[in-house]
Amino acid sequence: MKKHVLMIVSVLAAGVLAACGGIGPDAGGNGEVSDAGADPDAPILQTGGVVSATGIVVPSEEASLAFETGGQLVELNVEVGDEVQEGDVLARLDASILEAQIANAEASVGVAEANLDLVTAGPRDAQVAEQ
Repeated sequence: MKKHVLMIVSVLAAGVLAACGGIGPDAGGNGEVSDAGADPDAPILQTGGVVSATGIVVPSEEASLAFETGGQLVELNVEVGDEVQEGDVLARLDASILEAQIANAEASVGVAEANLDLVTAGPRDAQVAEQ
């Protein structure tokens, strides 16, 4: 009975090792460990197994940016991955439509001020005489 249990445990252990890529330099890996980007003073742990993983790299900080108004982009001062500081101008929109709207509004203000001047000056003597 003990022989059968020992046999089953041995088979299961061998299956687990096979599923994990085995052990030792001949178990699917090349026996080498890359130390690119590692601390040069840290000890290197060499294993024969191969570790494979997938994932997504997520930035530690992220910002969503948008213009207050829509329009055509006429200048882009940064590219993806550039480091920026607060206050940096990242892009510019075509402002010609907004500048025309400002000129129109200023002209309307001028007309309104002229009408105000007429009203506050009161009637002219000729206008009073016509009544």
